[in-house]
Amino acid sequence: MAYNIGLDFGTTYSVISRLKEKYDNQGNLISREPEACIPSEAAHSPCQDSIVLRQADNSLLFGLLARDKTGRRGTTTYKGFKMMLAENDRAKLTARGYDSEFTPKRVVAEYLNNILQNHLSMYNTEDNRINKLVVGVPEIWFSDIATIDCRVTLEETLAAFPFVDSVELVSEPAAACAFFVDNYKRNTGKDFNGRILLVDYGGGTLDIALCDVEQQASNSQVSVLRRSGAGLNEEGFIGKAGMAFIEAVVKIALRPVGISDEELIRHRDFYRCVHSVETALMNQMRDIQDAFDFAELSDRSEIDDTFYEIEFDRDEYVVTFGMLAQAYQQVIYHVLDEKLDEMIAYMNKHNIRYQVDGDDNFKIAMVGGFCNFFLTQEQVEQKFKKATNDRRFSDIINDRRDCEKAISYGAALIANQITSFKQLAPYHLGIATGSKDEPREFYYAIHKGDEVVYDEPIFIKNKFGEDILFAASAIPLLAFSLDDDMNYAQWGEALEKYKSKLTLTKNKLYKIGFSLDRSMRITIHKHVIESPRHPNNVVDSSSVRLNDDIYSILGSITEVRRVK
Repeated sequence: MAYNIGLDFGTTYSVISRLKEKYDNQGNLISREPEACIPSEAAHSPCQDSIVLRQADNSLLFGLLARDKTGRRGTTTYKGFKMMLAENDRAKLTARGYDSEFTPKRVVAEYLNNILQNHLSMYNTEDNRINKLVVGVPEIWFSDIATIDCRVTLEETLAAFPFVDSVELVSEPAAACAFFVDNYKRNTGKDFNGRILLVDYGGGTLDIALCDVEQQASNSQVSVLRRSGAGLNEEGFIGKAGMAFIEAVVKIALRPVGISDEELIRHRDFYRCVHSVETALMNQMRDIQDAFDFAELSDRSEIDDTFYEIEFDRDEYVVTFGMLAQAYQQVIYHVLDEKLDEMIAYMNKHNIRYQVDGDDNFKIAMVGGFCNFFLTQEQVEQKFKKATNDRRFSDIINDRRDCEKAISYGAALIANQITSFKQLAPYHLGIATGSKDEPREFYYAIHKGDEVVYDEPIFIKNKFGEDILFAASAIPLLAFSLDDDMNYAQWGEALEKYKSKLTLTKNKLYKIGFSLDRSMRITIHKHVIESPRHPNNVVDSSSVRLNDDIYSILGSITEVRRVK
């Protein structure tokens, strides 16, 4: 029997899920539901810290063991390492403890090998291998060409594990959406067709995504229409998300110490305090809700009731509920409000009904551990004017604790082909004739929002849907546009490095096309055509996949030209 699992490789936590199946005495399947699997026998939670600790002898510790020894002399702690996979700045890498031997790629490989091997040793007793591994990764890895190196490196790293047969990367909101769609069918007995707005707030990132769900035969297809976010994905550092909030709480509580924030962060006790407050937040959600629900103060930051006590440099310091409110206002409130407004503006522009009186085809779901925090839930519900028995928030989630496992649950459903993921092209892609300074015409083969058929070339067509024949003697410019209305085009450099493989000879006719693979890597295709009278007779063909350097060029483009 195939063993297929889902993995949420999170910035701060990782979760593995599989499908738990029950059979009757005759061997008939009677139930099947996703199950989050604990990462080790000693774990109290199915979530494992995404943390690696390098000891003085260069041995590595992972997860809880690494977390408990963070800050000890002679150790190096690696966190947020998945977002460093595409980083080439040596200064930034050195500042985070990486060197020529311990690169982000190695740290990621060691961490994933550890968590997957531990999982296999506990749960898969048959052949000790994974047949299909589906991994949830940030949606920005699909919508921003600058992050393609992260996708490619992670995919290649996992595919190199000898115990993994097949790997697929899907966007985190698409995976979470797959779980919510499955829940809806369990709860209502009906298939869901419509839109789901996901607010995914984790430790390092905020991702808001609008997903489209379309029922096809017995299978649901999920695609991501729009995203907006903040934190590590956008800024290159953990900010405006759960961990930054907790750090801000600790800094406020430790103000009586009388030292600067920089000195606090460097102190051996600081992150121990952060971890203890984080645990308290997870265990006292009901207390937090009660404190804020029944507070009569207009300013919640003035609530002086004790939430928790932390020990710093052998002294005790009080964390109050008011400090939680103050840190939330300082770190979270304004960015969440801004990003929700961006998504609402998009839905208004495209006439997507999201109001409370809409049909049962629009849902709002909270994802990620930090979405279990009362103030986050409250802000989202207030933004959308949640009403009593609001159908937008019903039928897709039964237990709020499942929010932090939704991505891995959905990835497991996709791995077992219960739900499929439809990838939409994240940008317009084609060619431009002329020179970089004087472009003449644009020809797009792939348009943003097109459904991607992996590795299938799409040739540039005219307005009648016919393949365009080109006569040229030089490789054209690469046209690349992220703009929805295509009023602008961003420019890549002339593809000089590919002339030897895509030579164009004067007086010959060509069709030029593009294809995208599962990691959204671009391949250019050239077909030599016999004559205008026989446009379908291909005399010769060749193709070349663009190397990593072209993605660095496209990802760092700042010049924008208006399309005439």
